[in-house]
Amino acid sequence: MPVERAISRDWLRSQVRITWHLPAVLGCLALGLLLAVNWNWLTSSRPAVCRLAGSHFEMGLMQGRAFRQEIGRLFADYIIGGLVQTEGWQLEDLIEVGRHYEAFIPSSYREEMRGIAEGSGIPYDHILVMNTFPDAVLGATPRACSAFAVRTTRGLLVARNLDWTNYGVAHRYGIVQLLQPRDGHRVLNIGWPGMVGVVTGMNDQGLVITLNMAYAIDLDTKTTPLLIRLREVLERQTSIQEAVDSLTRQPRTFAANVLIASSNENNAVVLELSGKRHAIVEMRERIVVTTNFFQALDIRGGTGGDRSDILTEVLRRTADYTTLRDARGALSKVCFRGSSLGMATVQSAVFEPRRLLAHVATGKLPASSGRYYEIRLSP
Repeated sequence: MPVERAISRDWLRSQVRITWHLPAVLGCLALGLLLAVNWNWLTSSRPAVCRLAGSHFEMGLMQGRAFRQEIGRLFADYIIGGLVQTEGWQLEDLIEVGRHYEAFIPSSYREEMRGIAEGSGIPYDHILVMNTFPDAVLGATPRACSAFAVRTTRGLLVARNLDWTNYGVAHRYGIVQLLQPRDGHRVLNIGWPGMVGVVTGMNDQGLVITLNMAYAIDLDTKTTPLLIRLREVLERQTSIQEAVDSLTRQPRTFAANVLIASSNENNAVVLELSGKRHAIVEMRERIVVTTNFFQALDIRGGTGGDRSDILTEVLRRTADYTTLRDARGALSKVCFRGSSLGMATVQSAVFEPRRLLAHVATGKLPASSGRYYEIRLSP
């Protein structure tokens, strides 16, 4: 009998251990899975925000002084480590291209670049390369990007993924510039230190612009670099039509789909730009979507049809009740999770232009997996 009781007690203890340990192990596994899935969100940090005001030279000087090390590293790692050592470009050729485009850059932005060079101690020719390399190297083939605007019951939502060749560094150096030029509109620019052009931005009139690469062969090299033209639009214009007129006044250095949205008009369009032609894609059913192919221009060779279909399907389900969470979820469905060195989503953003508010995610790969931080365009 004592032996039977001992066996019974041992069996009971083993069952208790199994009953106790199993949920603990399963709980730890579930926690580990949750941490793995949300690791980028948990470890995200707020992007650096740089407030600059004054003349263009003064804004450049302040930026150069504030981001001296970052500008130097970005040039060393992206231009030299990426374009020169990885892609095979010669620095002398990139400098020659930059000097060619310099003649077509408005004087205010040349002055801003000179301010950056003086403030950072980096040669002006190198700053010029950082601001003209897209026109030198990105026009040959379409790249990836996704953007959309949706008219909701609470105003426009504009969202975008910037998919960029990363070279292991582009996602780490993203900053938000809050620019208050002496003679223009205030601008929120999501970009990189040392660069004065815009790929994603909004001005104080609720005008939002996002750039998406496309493909065409009728390009023109005797014109203003496109990123700098987008910056000029945000500083000078207040409406969709004014932006369209400004961007179609000159030929283009590379093909692009530019999403233009206005909170004042509660509307958005996609301006399709080849080198010398353009077309407008209007909102349909409160939605307009663009990736890297032309919908209206009869030019083939772009990419992104699958991403456009996914975004359209997702947004039609939420329609005019689309929320910030819905917009972020849509961006996650079309992000690039590529390698750190290759194409990846390095920047994600959702704009509420009526509130002059941007929700910005950068610093992680893909950016859409990280935390979105609110940044307001205020005086």
